[in-house]
Order: sequence, then structure tokens, then C-alpha cells
Amino acid sequence: MPCLANNTVDFKKVLTENNDKKNLFLVIGPEGDFSPEEIKKAKNSGFVLIGLGKSVLRSETAAIVCAGFIKLFFKR
Repeated sequence: MPCLANNTVDFKKVLTENNDKKNLFLVIGPEGDFSPEEIKKAKNSGFVLIGLGKSVLRSETAAIVCAGFIKLFFKR
């Protein structure tokens, strides 16, 4: 779950630790990020908060970037 929170995990680390390519669920948030309540609910449901770097991306751009990262990473 990409977000702007400070306690995010590197996306590459999450992909490296995920050996089951079929068990990947990505949630792209709205412009301006998820609300604190949404982040809390997601974490309680087992989602991992990922960061995409220092740049703030629009929602539609973040989705394309994440899809590209996943495709590139699992191309092996």
C-alpha cells in the first residue's frame, strides 16, 4: 500500500520477501494520501505500507509505476 507516511518499507524489500507472485495486493490511495484512520485499518488488516521514494505521485501515475516495478522485478 503506497503512502506518504514516515514508517514505510522499501517496495523492493517487499517484492524480494514475497515469493508467491499470486499473493500480491496493491492499494493505491487518493490524491493527498490515505487518512490516518485508513492507514490504521490497512495495517491492522495485514497491509504493508510501502514508499515510492521522495517524489509525490498522482494516483494514476503511482499505479503505473507500481505495475512497472512489479513486472520488472518478477521478470526473472
